Amino acid sequence: MGKAVIDGIGARIGKSGGSFIFQFLLYFLGGLSATVPYITIITVIILIAWVFAIGRLKKEIEDKIVGPL
Repeated sequence: MGKAVIDGIGARIGKSGGSFIFQFLLYFLGGLSATVPYITIITVIILIAWVFAIGRLKKEIEDKIVGPL
């Protein structure tokens, strides 16, 4: 039940947060072509953080299943 709540809230916050960032960049940079480098940098940073989070989660799951080595 808690997962469903987090998924619902997280999805809405993610969509609105992404929209807010995009509108902020459009307003201050003036055009779509000017925002592309910044959006690319933000996306790469998020993907790198996601990969590290998955690695940590994998380690925690392996420690619980197999036990600490």
